[in-house]
Amino acid sequence: TYGEFTVRAFAPSSVVNFDAFGQTVSVRFGNGRDAQLWRGGAGEARAIRDRISYGSVTLDALLAITGVQPAPKGGTIVADVIEYEMRETLRGQLIGRVQVAAP
Repeated sequence: TYGEFTVRAFAPSSVVNFDAFGQTVSVRFGNGRDAQLWRGGAGEARAIRDRISYGSVTLDALLAITGVQPAPKGGTIVADVIEYEMRETLRGQLIGRVQVAAP
């Protein structure tokens, strides 16, 4: 209806955690507000919705590190999303490639 999808993985409140060398590191998205919106026409949105089911999408992203916040036993990497690609999980079918506009 709105001509856009919300990609919650990139929401400003999203954090991706991983362990490396005994440290817990978090990745936070500096441009999450812009990156989370994938705009498209209503027809395109309906076609995508019809092809996928909830939770059956994988996401590959190109990130640019913009900052680091050290902390005991880890820290946070702040990164901007440059672009991302979404694929349907079961068949690997490309759903879309999105380039995030610079603010």
